[in-house]
Amino acid sequence: EPETRVTKNDKEYVSYTVATQTNRARGPEEAAPPSTFHRVLSFVPGHNQFLTKVPKGSLVYVEAELEVKEPDPEAEPGSFNAQRQIMLRHETLRVLRGPRKDRDASTSTDA
Repeated sequence: EPETRVTKNDKEYVSYTVATQTNRARGPEEAAPPSTFHRVLSFVPGHNQFLTKVPKGSLVYVEAELEVKEPDPEAEPGSFNAQRQIMLRHETLRVLRGPRKDRDASTSTDA
């Protein structure tokens, strides 16, 4: 479920998780490959209200910008600033299909 959070500077944002698979199973006897989970952050107020209403389990198309912040060499070892920070910044989300239990409620909306 998408969560609304607040930064240290009191800026509201939404955090949501998407699961991806690199390949699909090729035959009925092959197990589906494991999912990889990605946390995406949205700082766009106009998109955040929509994002909080996307039901868990929806099939979505997401565009996000990958941002990497290198560690601060002067930061105290083990602190947050001493670690490499990798973030996916939300740009667009399109709902392709609702959760499996709601297959008839398919929508396609840009946010």
